[in-house]
Formats: sequence, C-alpha cells, structure tokens
Amino acid sequence: MSKETKQGRVLVVGSINTDLVARAPHLPRPGETIGGHEFSQVAGGKGGNQAVAAARIGARVAMVGCVGKDANGAQRVKDLEAEGIDCSGVEVHPSQPTGVAMVTVFRRRAEHDRRGRRQQRRAHAGERGSP
Repeated sequence: MSKETKQGRVLVVGSINTDLVARAPHLPRPGETIGGHEFSQVAGGKGGNQAVAAARIGARVAMVGCVGKDANGAQRVKDLEAEGIDCSGVEVHPSQPTGVAMVTVFRRRAEHDRRGRRQQRRAHAGERGSP
C-alpha cells in the first residue's frame, strides 16, 4: 500500500473569516469602554479552521467556501494554501466583503489563580521569615 492511499481525503464546506481578536482585562459593563492589551487579526471561520486542522494531521484537504474580493479574502486563501489546502472550490465574491468576527479574550481564570497563589506563597513565606 502506497503512502498516498493511507492518507485520508477531506472536503470541507464552510465559512472562511478573519477574526479580529482583542485581549481585555474584564467584560465591559454597559456603556463602559475598556482598553485592550493586544490586538491581532487571524484566520478564522469554522470551515477554515476545520480544514487547517485536518491538513495538519495529514489529510489531503479541499475547501469549498466564499470570501470577498478584498485584502482579508486574499489573505485567508493564501493562509489556507500555505497549509497545503486545495482552494479551487473557494469562490471570490465581487461585491460582498469577507466575513469578520469580533473576539474578545479575557484574562484566563487559571492565570489569575496562579498569580494569586504565588502572591499568597510569598506573603506566607514572609510571615514565616519574620521573628
């Protein structure tokens, strides 16, 4: 059996988006503006993400979806092709933009808990060291 026959083939039909990701210290209250700590634009969309995951575990992947005729769409197709994904089934719509999703990432609870435990240990160590 050749190596190629062992490799699975996957066809993904789904969304291809650009995720606009901001990191923030907490969920804003109604009307509150909070400053983000970081901002990035990354490949997203459930279909695009599934295609990349399948390609990274060794499947031959073809993608069917649609992007806009804009910079985000061109970048998303370039990203998928860089992962070895066949994008011949991706349509470029002439008048609609590529989808975007706004994603806000809050400080992870585990990180907060670790910091708190470190501070408690330091405080406790200081108490033990005092006469």
